[in-house]
Amino acid sequence: MRAAVTPEHRWERGGDRIADSAATQDVWCVLARAGTDDLPRTLAAAQDAVFRRYLPMARTLANGAGDGSRPVDPTAAERAAELGLAQAVLRWRQPDSSGFEAFARAAIATQLRRLPTADPADPPPVGRPAAAEPSPDPG
Repeated sequence: MRAAVTPEHRWERGGDRIADSAATQDVWCVLARAGTDDLPRTLAAAQDAVFRRYLPMARTLANGAGDGSRPVDPTAAERAAELGLAQAVLRWRQPDSSGFEAFARAAIATQLRRLPTADPADPPPVGRPAAAEPSPDPG
């Protein structure tokens, strides 16, 4: 079953759209089956593939988090968006991708709203700090 997840990584390298669409559908099938068949390694690989597939969307939302009226730290916004996406992937219980993007956007937006506003007097961050350990119950 793990082979069905592998084509998803071709999407990241710029494979053709038809193959990408098939790979995306395959990963949703693997995700659903692994969850119901209690296959933890396959489930983790499929969740990782879904996370990677939607990571560009999360980063785009993070880049728009400050919108001028409420400045936020861009590094914190990206981490918050990634956390929201991870929570959405882990909480998704549908057998396919129908509705996932809206679900993920809502989870990301929730995390971005929780960000404190950046103080314009603070210096910009020098490097990206290590990601915090995820809590057992992402909520």
